[in-house]
Amino acid sequence: MARASHTKSTRTPHRPTRAPANPGWRAKVRMYRQGLRDCFLVSLPRAGSRPYSIMIDCGVILGTPADGRRPQMKEVVDNIVATTQGEIDLLVVTHEHWDHVSGFVQAKESFRPLKVHALWLAWTEDPEHELARKLRRERDAALSALRLGLTTSGNRSSDSVGAKS
Repeated sequence: MARASHTKSTRTPHRPTRAPANPGWRAKVRMYRQGLRDCFLVSLPRAGSRPYSIMIDCGVILGTPADGRRPQMKEVVDNIVATTQGEIDLLVVTHEHWDHVSGFVQAKESFRPLKVHALWLAWTEDPEHELARKLRRERDAALSALRLGLTTSGNRSSDSVGAKS
């Protein structure tokens, strides 16, 4: 009967990755509640420094109490600036709908002191991406045709056509 050979493995055993020393938390996710909205702040601890901050979108849907007629978006951005010590490591803008980007307009002054280290945009916002350009051209042509149709039918509210929701 053959005897099994027992050889010692030279591989380093897998050790779980540990989060850097922190004050007892691995991640914080803040969803700002400013109406029907999209605005998140994710904080990840890192050793010897302020937390790594990721901001995802900043907006509120048209027609809600916080859609710009009241100061909610300014308060949200002011809180983000204070919480992040004025620095966002990564800003993610998922797409160009108003409820994801309106805060950049509504709280423009509050954004001024905020330093953003990296920006991620959707591929559809890339001016060099051929399919994105084609889709924008098709959208613009459809909106122009719709506006023309509304204008010739006597509807004067064609300015709102194309507003992103």
